[in-house]
Amino acid sequence: MRVVIAGGHGGAGLELAGRLVDRGDSVVVLVPEDRFTERVRATGAHAAVLGPRGLLESLPGADALVFTGGTTRGPSERPGSVVYAEGAAAVGVRRYVVLSTAVPVARPDDTPERIAYLRARAESEAELTRHDLDWTVVRAGRMTDAPATGLVTVGDVADVRAGEVPRADVAEVLAELVRGGWGARREVGVGAGSVPVAAAVRALG
Repeated sequence: MRVVIAGGHGGAGLELAGRLVDRGDSVVVLVPEDRFTERVRATGAHAAVLGPRGLLESLPGADALVFTGGTTRGPSERPGSVVYAEGAAAVGVRRYVVLSTAVPVARPDDTPERIAYLRARAESEAELTRHDLDWTVVRAGRMTDAPATGLVTVGDVADVRAGEVPRADVAEVLAELVRGGWGARREVGVGAGSVPVAAAVRALG
């Protein structure tokens, strides 16, 4: 497969890049600046600095697009997840997987900036689901640097406890999702659990 990852220069995206390369996939990671290219290349993936047309130049021929950039803004200062959805639709890439967090809820002590962030995130993810793509929004619990367990819970957001989950396990869930169409047009929760990753993802149908 040829997979393009937006936001794959750190965190779960970087973990995902390495896992996809290890299984023999061709991986392009879109990075915002040159200083991130070395860490991406260390995984065996190709790093492409995202210029004004970097997205459209990188997507043709891709089998899947994965967005792990949170509410990162795209080149047009619109939410990145939406910009990339439009780019995927423009070049015929149907499989689009977005890594997000467990449904965010504002707390009484949240700052106006955080409340605006949560609102922008919710609005952008609601907008991207209206695109005619095989999208999946992955809502993970709080990701940690703990070693991978290979065991997770994957299912309807309301049924998955939003506790801690190893970042490496979340990356493995993303890798399985891009392999096929499981969970298409759904928001799915991911948390620590007792089911092997492959089986948990395939159970989504």
